[in-house]
Amino acid sequence: MPNQTFSLYLDVVRFLAAVLVLLYHSNWRELITDQVPLGGYGHSAVIIFFVLSGFVIAYVSDVKEADAKSYAVNRLSRIYSVAIPVLLMTPLLDVWGESISPVFYEDKTTHDLWYVRIFSSLLFLNEVWFVSIMSFSNVPYWSLCYEVWYYVIYAAYIFMRGWKRWVAIVGIALLLGPKILLLFPLWLVGVAIYKWQITYNLSVFKACVLWLMSFFAFYGFHEYGVQYALADLLKAWGGDYLYEQLTFSKYFLSDYLLVPIIAINFIAFRRLSGLCPNMPQAVSRCIRYVSGFTFILYLSHQPLLQFYGAVINGNPDSSRFYLTVIGLVIITVFALGFLTERRKRTWKRFFDLLLSWKGRTRSLNT
Repeated sequence: MPNQTFSLYLDVVRFLAAVLVLLYHSNWRELITDQVPLGGYGHSAVIIFFVLSGFVIAYVSDVKEADAKSYAVNRLSRIYSVAIPVLLMTPLLDVWGESISPVFYEDKTTHDLWYVRIFSSLLFLNEVWFVSIMSFSNVPYWSLCYEVWYYVIYAAYIFMRGWKRWVAIVGIALLLGPKILLLFPLWLVGVAIYKWQITYNLSVFKACVLWLMSFFAFYGFHEYGVQYALADLLKAWGGDYLYEQLTFSKYFLSDYLLVPIIAINFIAFRRLSGLCPNMPQAVSRCIRYVSGFTFILYLSHQPLLQFYGAVINGNPDSSRFYLTVIGLVIITVFALGFLTERRKRTWKRFFDLLLSWKGRTRSLNT
């Protein structure tokens, strides 16, 4: 079980990963002429999310959510409390913003077959097999369409038994196709970190060295362009068609190199956190509060960036325009957080009642 310090560390990493994705998507020339510092770390931040997600799901299913119903209620309320409001908000912002300044939406959104986009997004089917359906301008939505199905596969494994378990897992795999499954082992690394208790036996010195080295390795990974070099290699080996069909999984070769760096960072800090397992209450509250807006920041920032960019339509040579847009995005994210992530209990009651009603109906029918 992670101690308080390690849990808070994961919250900090999770929030900073969302900030890196925000910087990545803000790094386009209509907003700012110069390259944004740390603006190239977006995809790697998503891989951090995958590893974190695997760790957290392994923990909660082991300690807090011992049955399928509580697992489903918590996952559904967590996801839909943010996904539904953002999904409904995005096309409205896109249409409004595009009517004001179309340049901010060129090749960045689409409105055709809107009902298909909403339906597929609600069921997280945007990236099955070699389909890639944009959730309007909300590009980051792709990772949620991966992650949700990792929850489902893991639930089938831990809550089902015998032949039914494997039939369910194979059936889900056939539904999803190779793109989503290609990155599933990265998510499972997070599960392995939680389960692998032997890592607690690291000496403090080794843990400190490994933790520091992981940051240098992460920096070097990006400084030397490993992600794009291996993507080009995949393109040369497999051809343009395969490369394009893999869409967000096309960096899988470098992702498999990046994940050990992330894993070493988590494993090493988990050992170091044992030196100070508890943090001051004020620090703990501050971190918990800010990190509570991570999901809404991640899932809403892209349409907000484009909308505020279109509304203000300032000079990209001026940092004032860029900072104004970023400031408005952050203010809006926190406002949305009180209407979404801070309302999880309401959604939890809804799904609890829904699943309880379905359970009673099933028992009456049998």
